[in-house]
Amino acid sequence: MALTLLLLPIAAVIRRHHHVRLELTPRQRGLRRMVHVVCASDVAFVTLFLIILSAAQSHIAVERPARFKITLLQILGGDRAVGSLGRNLRNLAAVARTRLWGWSRLFDVIVMLATVGFTWFVVHWNVINFSLNY
Repeated sequence: MALTLLLLPIAAVIRRHHHVRLELTPRQRGLRRMVHVVCASDVAFVTLFLIILSAAQSHIAVERPARFKITLLQILGGDRAVGSLGRNLRNLAAVARTRLWGWSRLFDVIVMLATVGFTWFVVHWNVINFSLNY
């Protein structure tokens, strides 16, 4: 997902260099933007979670500010998980109906699978667990 965000400007530069325009319908453009937002939110969620946990290492069960930050992050993560699954379903339907270049379709499917896998990982390993009993 981080590679999606890193390679976005590189792909734009390559298209501009070769004078190839990315022709998308307004719906496809919106779905593409949503996929980038989902990838950015996944990367931000992981980064913030690691920052909060590393800053609160031994004080996690004692301090109230750490509890609030963790609860807030878990709420944001839950919202991100539900939102990404809905966006992926809409994006999958758009990929199946449109005439896309084969590699572009493969990339879209890989990004969708990555977000679903990440959501499964977060839920299965109780990263989003609203109980603060550790």
